[in-house]
Amino acid sequence: MVQLCAQKYAPAGYLDLMVCQHIRYREAAPRWEQRWEECAQQLHLPAGPIRNCLTGGQGKVLLIASLKHSVERARNLRQDLAPGVSILFIAGQPYGGCRTSASFLKAICDAYGGATPAACQSLPVPAAVNVTILFDERCRRCPPADRLESDLQTMVKNPIIKKLDYGETQGRALYESFGDHPPLLPVVLFDSSLEKDADAQDILRALVPLGKYLREYGCAGRWNPACAGECDAPECKDTLACHVQVAEKTTRM
Repeated sequence: MVQLCAQKYAPAGYLDLMVCQHIRYREAAPRWEQRWEECAQQLHLPAGPIRNCLTGGQGKVLLIASLKHSVERARNLRQDLAPGVSILFIAGQPYGGCRTSASFLKAICDAYGGATPAACQSLPVPAAVNVTILFDERCRRCPPADRLESDLQTMVKNPIIKKLDYGETQGRALYESFGDHPPLLPVVLFDSSLEKDADAQDILRALVPLGKYLREYGCAGRWNPACAGECDAPECKDTLACHVQVAEKTTRM
């Protein structure tokens, strides 16, 4: 709420206030939340009006209006607002790329219609990272490959993505190359080119070896393609594909 009040009474400095607040963001609340007054003093912002906005009713009014605006904006994009996930707009367009400072800077520079600032003149070209998404189109409960691809765009600066369906020759060959211990699908696989993107490595910490690849553990595939339509085998009985939905029974007392 303090950011909204600062935007109201210090529109030229509220972004600096937000940066100042987050310098020591790991400090435990309420200390972290109270830092705004220190930051306002350092930045010579009007702390009195901002404080009155917070303690009075105006802050709540601004917060409700902001939430309504966010929901309406998401509705226009046909996107649901997931808890804790923000939609970032650059030049009025939703941004779906990697959320690192270098990627933000490149997107902002690309949005310029004319001359660009000096910071845009020497942007490094991000290293390409090869990624393979192995999925099975028959799995109706699995996250779609397109969604996994969108997620990757937010974590890797320059992903070169290949999507392989288990039902096609190349996808089946990759699956069978893992021998007696193939992964559950869908699975996101990285090769050694991931080493060129330090930010992605930091984000994708839950990686486990799988043959010559690294598997993204957070994807957590649960589909065994061998069990599609075949649930008698021991390895299939406990899989998602072979679960039988039992009608809920209600007991009256």
